[in-house]
Amino acid sequence: MNALANADIIKAKFIDYVLNEGLFTDPENLCIGQEVMYGINKMLADMVVIANDKLYAIEIKAQNDSFKRLENQLLNYKQIFDYVYVVVTKNHLAGLENISTNDFGVLVIDENFVFNQIRHPKKVTRISKEDVLGTMPATYLRKCFSITAKMDADTLRARLMKQSALKLKTALLNYMKSKIVYKYENFLEEKGTMSHYEDISILSLRNYSILK
Repeated sequence: MNALANADIIKAKFIDYVLNEGLFTDPENLCIGQEVMYGINKMLADMVVIANDKLYAIEIKAQNDSFKRLENQLLNYKQIFDYVYVVVTKNHLAGLENISTNDFGVLVIDENFVFNQIRHPKKVTRISKEDVLGTMPATYLRKCFSITAKMDADTLRARLMKQSALKLKTALLNYMKSKIVYKYENFLEEKGTMSHYEDISILSLRNYSILK
């Protein structure tokens, strides 16, 4: 098996890199999820890291993956996440030069599973309130913003568009934590001294649907 062609193996190596090498400021106070649904179009983020009260989207491009959708994926990530990283194998480096934006961070993984950060991400300064609200279920939004009036989900989200971006992002951060942290804790209990690619599915939120 070509390990660098397996996204789950890269994800497992990335988790160990985060925990052991301190990519984020405080590896003791973070959580990691994978296949996390977000936005109004119900996209899936390869991985999501919550660290320093910020949301990081991680896009994994294994050795045989295509870049065909990458530009659109990056655009969607920037609708709700604070920072975006792309993790690539060395054969993809040239392809990154064709991406029109350069505000995402780049991590390269080599044949020895060593990561090298060749670009730091820039902070996303403008978000889509619509996508932030579309990530959270209506039941959570009603509770979070203490709304008791009866209205359908679309009307509720339209009303909440008047909230500040900061308040919406705070609600989103807390929501993401509530969904990711328990799976991450289960993963840590299972993983032992090293993360194994067969345990990556524990972190998945693929089957979690946004409730109306």
